[in-house]
Amino acid sequence: MLDDVCEKGQALTNEQGVGKRPFLSLLLLIDLIFIFFHILYRFTPLLGDARYSLEHDQGFSEFWQYLKISLIILLLWPLLWRRRQPLYLFWMTLFGALVADDAWQFHEKTGEWLAQALSLQEWFGLRPVDWGELLVFTTAGLFFLILLTIAYRYSDLASRRLTAYLVLLVGLLGVVGVGVDMMHQLPWQGLWDDFWAIVEDGGELLIMSVLVWCMYLLGRRELAGNGEQGARISWGDVWPIPSLAEWLPGVSRLSAAQQRMLVTAVSLFVLFVALLAIVQYGSDDALAGIDGYYHIKMGYLVRHQGIKPSPPKLPLTILNEQSFYDHHLLYHIYLAPFAATDPLVDEGAGLIQGAKIATILLAALAFTAVWWLLRSQHVPWASGWAVSLLMVSEAFLFRMNMPRAQSASLLFMVLGLYVMFTRRYRWLMVLGFAYVWLFDGFPLLLVVAGCYAMAALLTEHRFPWQALVFTLVGFGLGLVINPYFPQNVEFVVRHILPKIVEPGTAVGNEWYPYETWTLMKNSGYVFGVLFAGVMALGWREKRMDGVTLTALLITAVTGVMLFKSRRFIEYFPAFVVIFTAFSATPVLVAWREKRPSFYRWLPLLFALILLPTTLRTLNHARASMANTRSGNRYVYAMRWLHQNSPSAATVFQTDWDDFPFLFFFDSDKVYTIGLDPTYMELADKTLFDEWVDLTRGKIENPGEVIIHHFNADFVFTDTRHEAFMAQAADDPHLQQVYWDLWAAIYRVVPDD
Repeated sequence: MLDDVCEKGQALTNEQGVGKRPFLSLLLLIDLIFIFFHILYRFTPLLGDARYSLEHDQGFSEFWQYLKISLIILLLWPLLWRRRQPLYLFWMTLFGALVADDAWQFHEKTGEWLAQALSLQEWFGLRPVDWGELLVFTTAGLFFLILLTIAYRYSDLASRRLTAYLVLLVGLLGVVGVGVDMMHQLPWQGLWDDFWAIVEDGGELLIMSVLVWCMYLLGRRELAGNGEQGARISWGDVWPIPSLAEWLPGVSRLSAAQQRMLVTAVSLFVLFVALLAIVQYGSDDALAGIDGYYHIKMGYLVRHQGIKPSPPKLPLTILNEQSFYDHHLLYHIYLAPFAATDPLVDEGAGLIQGAKIATILLAALAFTAVWWLLRSQHVPWASGWAVSLLMVSEAFLFRMNMPRAQSASLLFMVLGLYVMFTRRYRWLMVLGFAYVWLFDGFPLLLVVAGCYAMAALLTEHRFPWQALVFTLVGFGLGLVINPYFPQNVEFVVRHILPKIVEPGTAVGNEWYPYETWTLMKNSGYVFGVLFAGVMALGWREKRMDGVTLTALLITAVTGVMLFKSRRFIEYFPAFVVIFTAFSATPVLVAWREKRPSFYRWLPLLFALILLPTTLRTLNHARASMANTRSGNRYVYAMRWLHQNSPSAATVFQTDWDDFPFLFFFDSDKVYTIGLDPTYMELADKTLFDEWVDLTRGKIENPGEVIIHHFNADFVFTDTRHEAFMAQAADDPHLQQVYWDLWAAIYRVVPDD
């Protein structure tokens, strides 16, 4: 019946060149911008004005809603003027009442009065005022239903058909505005409360835009003088796919399919940005992990000094001035535009926010690349599979929010797969070259190429040697055409080899494996997805193809790596999703052809599984972010040190992982140890062992050793090193000159 509302009017509008699609697309785009602003306001410090919130009375989105309702009333006026039908007057009255209620909060105030007058009690988790508002809505609904019945009886067929359509949309608006509002009032935990807020207020925005569009189409036709009884509106015109060609000049050269692809890619990217921001801003003043402080400061130095800035001063390590190699050079170049302010000026706030934004964008790009890969292989529901990356593992999601090169590394691996699957092997030279500049884990691309070559050999009886050769050529070019050649080659060998065997030195926690139960708690969903992928292999009616086997082999390799070191949680979940998507594709295609009625319900089932699990994972990852160490805990200590010591003073640290924080605030100082404890151990094992004994308080009068063996001017220690501080308290060579809750600084007093 709804498709019978206006077909002839649509044809007439098309003939007159009335541009329909851009108007609806513009309305929906503005709605989505308001929803995006709400997420930024709610979860980040980037928008501080409460009027950006969808829930704020008299906020920006509410005024936008007023404007749309007012436009509906204006568009109803010519219909009432030309047709003189009571139904048009009814709709003008109803929408006018909606504006008045929103502006003066009639239902809120009346509901509160009823709750007090009737002594309503809390019931089913709803407050007394909520039950009062329900009584108001019920009474108002009955009143307008009586008016609608009377107006319907005395109106013509065309206005009745329009009314049937409007009743559906207004009913949907009521479900969202009343039903979802009641759901929102229940005592939800974590992100569920925010989810219902967005569904309620964002849903109202979107539905109202569709209502405006409906009235716009009829109003334009009436004003043009082409109104006829029984005109029709097509659902395809009411909710079309946005046409980029009508928005942006020059896009008309793209086909309709390419335009839809571009819209999907941009939409997914924005969605990933919004959801990753929810996790990233679990803490406003801290970065996930500690290495991000080093990386963003290097980005700051690249911005101000060029691609080969002054290196960190670590003379007692393999990263001394003569041997220094920036093994994240490309990543630091990427960070440079986001790193503008000296952290001592604003306590690091500028660099921290820049690092957060850069990290969100890069991770969103990596997730979008997964969608691109799946789409290129004609995987059904590629967008849904890509969104499931946010669901599978809170540890994965947390580490993707670290300001490190791992999200870029995942991006390069996914792009490498795309290049191999499409047999554009020469591009592997470009990827290999850039990967070497990006990250010292670049051999991972060779692992991907090896899995691809093995899969092709087993399934297609061909050996794509080009994948291996062009990757190696890219590596060679990246190592040789490098501002740090030949130090980079020596560093790669000396840094990677100690990590292959079990480390004898206590390195970062990420190099050790998860306990089994911990892994199941933070990444249990990924094993469920993997199980589904393996089961799909048994349901397939044909043998495994090379694409699926490649993904399975990479999943197996990254799984083994994960069980050796928790840092590889950055790759395993992503490739589990990719493998399962490839594995399930033949099954889904078969169901689409043989069981179409069942297949039509699968997206709904998929969404019902994806929604709660994704919200749970986002909530846990955000909680993990909230527990990270504040980035400015050492700001006052480092400000004192910066102001009361020579710029090139040597600082002895009692903890190697304090280095990123210290370097973040003062990159001119000379530091004893940093980035990785093995860097000092590889340079001088005896000196490293002595440093360990000093920091653990095993050496009496440590100042003398610090003077003669480490040539330090100051000692910086966190207040947790109590054994060292106890030794320092009685040492005449160490004079405490600064202390706060987090850190203590000692001046090293040399012998007279």
